[in-house]
Amino acid sequence: MAIDGIDGSGKSTVARGVATALTARGIRANMADRSGVTAQASVAAMTAVIKRSDGRLERLDPRAEALLRGARAWQRLAAREPGGVLILDRWLISDLGRLGEDAYRSHRPVFEEIVQAASDGPTILLEAPFEVTWSRVSARPRHELSPKEQLGVEENKNIYDEIAAGSKRFVECGGEIQHIDATQPVEQVIANAMAVLCQRDGCHSADFAETLEGGIPHGSDQATHSDR
Repeated sequence: MAIDGIDGSGKSTVARGVATALTARGIRANMADRSGVTAQASVAAMTAVIKRSDGRLERLDPRAEALLRGARAWQRLAAREPGGVLILDRWLISDLGRLGEDAYRSHRPVFEEIVQAASDGPTILLEAPFEVTWSRVSARPRHELSPKEQLGVEENKNIYDEIAAGSKRFVECGGEIQHIDATQPVEQVIANAMAVLCQRDGCHSADFAETLEGGIPHGSDQATHSDR
């Protein structure tokens, strides 16, 4: 299960909430982030290089960036455990949106293969206005901001264009996106994410659906829609 969106949309909070809800119901869940305590060391190292490039500290060659983002995605998928749910905080929508057109076209087969490999779980895009998300980001201590975020609001306003481009490319690569309104109370967003997870292939058994039932309020699908 992948949860994507712009910075400040609540990805990490929702990912942790879903993991906690699943674990409480006896379903094994593990997270494979891009950095932090739940990231593989190799993934964290690749993320550090990508962040330096995003923040204009050391620009990557566009071809190297495409390959590195692809390698990071494959390594994160390697954290899957049999019989469990792997939760990814930020996914390929963000990566694809950062690539230049030539780099994307040249390496599209790489990302098509990754999308196919992860197609047994949903990709969720959390949506919220930039003013809301940036207010959350700017309230964080400076040392918690990425090099790109430290460049300030004007340098980050293009994030919606990047997410739009990444969403289009993700669908081109064969992916499906479930959209969730992230301006709702976080408990509702988590419940909606749980509902999406239950509806996917592999979650149709009666036992699994019954296990998730407690976290899905009536009508929780009303704030979701999908792109295929």
